[in-house]
Amino acid sequence: MSIENQKLGEINPIEKIISEIREIIKREGPHLATFVGDASLTYTPSLTAETFMFYPEESKVEIPVKWFLDRNYSPKEIRWALYHELAHFIDMRKNPEAYLNNFEYMQTGEANKKICSLLESKLRKDKIDQKKIDDLTKQKKRRNTDKMMSNLQIMAYKYLHKLYNILDDISVNNLVMQRAPFYSSEEGRKITESVYKKIGYGDPDFRKKPKHMQFVYSLIRDEMLLGPDKSIVDDDVFEIINERKIYGKTIKQFIDTKLKPKSGNLLDPRERYEHIRLIFLPLYLELLEKDIENVDFKKLEEEAKEQGEAKEQGEAKEQGEAKEQGEAKEQGEAKEQGEAKEQGEAKEQGEAKEQGEAKEQGEAKEQGEQQTNGGFDYNPFKKDYDDSQNPSDVFSPEEIEKILEKFLKDKEESELSPEKRIEKKKKELKEEFDRKYDISPETREKFEGASASILAERERMRNFWKELIGKSVELTRKRVRGQKRGNVNVEDFIEKFPEISEGNIYNLLIYEKFLSKMENVNKPERIEISLVVDMSSSMTADNSKMQSLISAVALLVLSIRDFNEYLDQERIITKTKLSAFSEVYIFGSTFERIKKFSYELDNALKGHKEERAEDIRLFSHFEESLGSTNDAAVLADIVNSVDERKVLEIKKGKIMKIVFEITDGLPDGNVIESTKARIEDMIEKGIIPIAFQIGAVSPEERETFESIWNDEKRDFQTGIFVGENFDELTDKMKNVLMQLMRFIKL
Repeated sequence: MSIENQKLGEINPIEKIISEIREIIKREGPHLATFVGDASLTYTPSLTAETFMFYPEESKVEIPVKWFLDRNYSPKEIRWALYHELAHFIDMRKNPEAYLNNFEYMQTGEANKKICSLLESKLRKDKIDQKKIDDLTKQKKRRNTDKMMSNLQIMAYKYLHKLYNILDDISVNNLVMQRAPFYSSEEGRKITESVYKKIGYGDPDFRKKPKHMQFVYSLIRDEMLLGPDKSIVDDDVFEIINERKIYGKTIKQFIDTKLKPKSGNLLDPRERYEHIRLIFLPLYLELLEKDIENVDFKKLEEEAKEQGEAKEQGEAKEQGEAKEQGEAKEQGEAKEQGEAKEQGEAKEQGEAKEQGEAKEQGEAKEQGEQQTNGGFDYNPFKKDYDDSQNPSDVFSPEEIEKILEKFLKDKEESELSPEKRIEKKKKELKEEFDRKYDISPETREKFEGASASILAERERMRNFWKELIGKSVELTRKRVRGQKRGNVNVEDFIEKFPEISEGNIYNLLIYEKFLSKMENVNKPERIEISLVVDMSSSMTADNSKMQSLISAVALLVLSIRDFNEYLDQERIITKTKLSAFSEVYIFGSTFERIKKFSYELDNALKGHKEERAEDIRLFSHFEESLGSTNDAAVLADIVNSVDERKVLEIKKGKIMKIVFEITDGLPDGNVIESTKARIEDMIEKGIIPIAFQIGAVSPEERETFESIWNDEKRDFQTGIFVGENFDELTDKMKNVLMQLMRFIKL
């Protein structure tokens, strides 16, 4: 019953069927779980689903309320339909790869090509305009997918899908009868027959349908309806089904032996599809070829054109009559000037509405003619396929492929060892992380390569951090009076002597002890390290230098991250406010800050994962040369970022600020003095500058480096020569970090 026909006081039919479906789910829940072999599935009535929908990621099945309501299904019939669809999911899950391969075969395989060739040949034979044939054979992007298919390929796919879908139904229906034995009983078979009669199999005479459809419809009807009235088909179709023998067996014997499950176990879909291609498909194509040969495309084209014109004339006539009736009525009722005016305005609005509707219909007509020549899309069997009542037929290929891909993924995972499964999960999480934070595969590869190259140095730094944090709490020994035991404190003894002389010698607190007490030591609250990296042409041209440089960046950034993680773990004990931060600059003729201190990130970007993403993304910048060598400008930027307030914090020991520079040669001649001046500025502000010179350098370059970074007037040396042994860069940087950190107390 439709909602429109609902009588006052009656229960809303939608509410009624939803209630019935929920009752089925509640009552059948344990049986469904056993039937499917999956207790995680949930079942939900849906008003929007046009057919059964399965969402693998959510383990959810949506049951199409409207589909059952429109066909007046009883609760018992709905229950059978639910088992039927779940049997399809069991079948798909058994070998999803075979299902996916068969989809590909139906869309692009030899059978599809043969059908396209038959259709194209007949279109030419019937003298259809070549431009229309070209349009039908042109490859186009399919809706909701990246696949390219022609209209003829889509027609051919539909014909092939009809065969495979109905033979799959025969297989899964028998699985339902075996796993849910009620449906093999007389009462259960009556319910199944009732469903098939409702979806179009009640009438046994299929002779008005194309021969290839007679073939498959009669196979499933005679399988599911056990009454005496067998299917009526054309003689040649009857001969193929009942008389022709292949390898000594009839088609129906092949159904019994090759398609039906044994003892509740489905035949592997791969084997079933092999049997279908070998036995059933050639016979189906034989009949389809006859159907195509019997088609008169020119006649169908002309009929479609006439129907389109008649429809347009009918609509125009109806609009004209409605307009005349409306005008006559308005004129008859118009008695006063005000009423006439109002009616005139109403008339104008009505005419405008009619014109708008006519315009929309005209545009729709134009679009329809462009696409299908007056509504005819050259699919000669379109009406027969549109009349299909089977819910399985209306599954879109995209939806089924989505389900199959999830099943295939689950199957592959179930076959992995626990170690491989963990490894696969990590990879998936990493890929998801990279997509979310816009990290390219090339950047990820560069980051992981750099991380792998510093494993030993990073582990030594980790051990150092642990040792350093362990020293953040010190034990102090103090003499404590007022104890019950220990050494007698003379002053307390004299004070308590009157009580002692009276014999009260118990519970007197006259002793003293040296007790150890844990006390936090003085410590900074922030460590900032700025890494300044030379990306001049001489640096980027040497692959060994770049690998060493990238490893050094990874060591600093990842070691600081490790340090913060250890600090967070021990913070409840140490009570420290200390955190460490890193930033990275690259420079050449110009400079760029490619990583900020994490405390500078926008609030929307702050967080553990966001900071990790920032650490990885910076490795995308080590590609192109930035020209010559001007480190004075980048050092000046760092100096200027330290204002008077921060200088005061540095002097008080609240902030420790370090600058590391990695370079291979000399600054440009015109900036050498400026570089020296910036180093002095840093020292004056309490910043610790350290530079590492790498690569093969001339005596002059080495001497200039020493003069810039290791001025004799300074109390300490700030330049470290690494040379051509690039592997020493990370080791020397690690050693400098450890030496600097040893001077602090956490």
